[in-house]
Amino acid sequence: MSPLIGKVNRGGSFSSTIRYVLADKKKAKVVFANFVEALQDNVDNIVETFNSQAIFNHRVKKPVYHLSVSPAINDSLSEVDWSELASGLIDELGLNNHQAIAVLHQDTYFPNSNKLRKHIHRVANAVGDDAKCGNFLL
Repeated sequence: MSPLIGKVNRGGSFSSTIRYVLADKKKAKVVFANFVEALQDNVDNIVETFNSQAIFNHRVKKPVYHLSVSPAINDSLSEVDWSELASGLIDELGLNNHQAIAVLHQDTYFPNSNKLRKHIHRVANAVGDDAKCGNFLL
């Protein structure tokens, strides 16, 4: 597999981020989650679950860690590959005790191409189960 293209954002609103990544028009599909509410089809419950953990550390002003990842144009990943990629990112970033969800989007094309550009959005809570903030690069 070629190198992946990634983009990282930090934000303050789980509501807007989760509503974006789970939007029907994005042909969104959850491919990884490490908390049960993320596997249910209720955006409000997912947002509340993230928010209820984030409040345990009032010093964290931007608890939303949003990473989007795309493959190179010649790569083709299965749904299982995407799930393993999302899980691996959790491990590499040391976020095993942080709530996380990864959502596959299938709504865009590579520039100047008619090839579908599948990509994932991985959203994690910067506040972990221990109320500590993750050690992020951004």
